Amino acid sequence: FTSKTGKISVSRKWNKFANRLSFEKKVSDGFTFDTDYDITNLSNRLEYNFSGLETGFSFGYLKKDLGARGFYADYPSFEWTKTYISKIDFNFEKSGFFRKICERVCESA
Repeated sequence: FTSKTGKISVSRKWNKFANRLSFEKKVSDGFTFDTDYDITNLSNRLEYNFSGLETGFSFGYLKKDLGARGFYADYPSFEWTKTYISKIDFNFEKSGFFRKICERVCESA
């Protein structure tokens, strides 16, 4: 049987901006009938530092087509799945954001 895998990942940083992109592909015709698969994985991470406030955006995509011989029953079966995921994050701790708010509130009290 034939199996192939390929991966690539690139990243770059410019001053306060950074990006990382990754791609992976796996393909096989299976070691026996109904065990083939085709899997694609793509992900990206963007980061930006604005006045000490670290922000980020991540997303991912996963597509899996695979033979599920004998998994569900004693007859040929196949599985198709697609997954999408994303995330936005902010790190206020390093920016001193909460300390600045506390100083303003404490001074006015």
